[in-house]
Amino acid sequence: MKGPQGTLYGRNATGGAINIITTRPSFESIGGYVDIEGGNYSEINTDGAINLPINDSLALRGAFQVVKHSGYLSDNTDDERQRSGRIEALWQPHEAVSLLLQADYSHFGGNGAGFAVRAPGIAAGVTPWLGTTDARANTALLALAAGLCTSDDQLPPTVLGAIPPKGLGSPPQCAPGVTSLVSPLTQASFQDNSIWGAHAEMNVDLNFATLTLIPAYRSTVLKYFTFPSFGNASAGRRSYLGGSRM
Repeated sequence: MKGPQGTLYGRNATGGAINIITTRPSFESIGGYVDIEGGNYSEINTDGAINLPINDSLALRGAFQVVKHSGYLSDNTDDERQRSGRIEALWQPHEAVSLLLQADYSHFGGNGAGFAVRAPGIAAGVTPWLGTTDARANTALLALAAGLCTSDDQLPPTVLGAIPPKGLGSPPQCAPGVTSLVSPLTQASFQDNSIWGAHAEMNVDLNFATLTLIPAYRSTVLKYFTFPSFGNASAGRRSYLGGSRM
């Protein structure tokens, strides 16, 4: 549907709207399928569905998908660990009345999104898929930041003796009594995102029109930690620069 549709169809759908309509339960027969796909990076993709007619007025359908592969970057980020499932129930007590109930759940785990490093000091033969937390990336970026050092006597003792925040290693010493303001990154990135929802669709044929009711609820919980750029420590407090946590 062409946009804007913010008034009549979907909140904030200024660019238009696309309907994705899943296969409904069928009263005809028991059936289903399973697909399995494999590939490099230890990829395994599996999806399937099953249809179960209970009687002439009630049918159930379930579907699932599992996607898994190792990280595309050298620090094993840009991997995928996805599990999804959906169940539907269709009740049709009369040819003019139908009620569809649906619930779905998806979980996204693994190390999550990664970022490739392009910086001076990285040899031409090093993989172009060098992740930000790779030890070779840390070495090159710490060398670039060699001038970002400060005397230890200018840093609070609580900073010098503190445990680095999650994702950061201890900043190296530039020289005896002098500490770098930049910390190396550790492979602490992760994602733990859960999305689920439920909705119903009731249709009643009124002869002159069809009455449709579609109540719905959706929940999204995002938990992730990632490093789009290099870590730093400044103003007497170690932190991460450009990292994202939610």
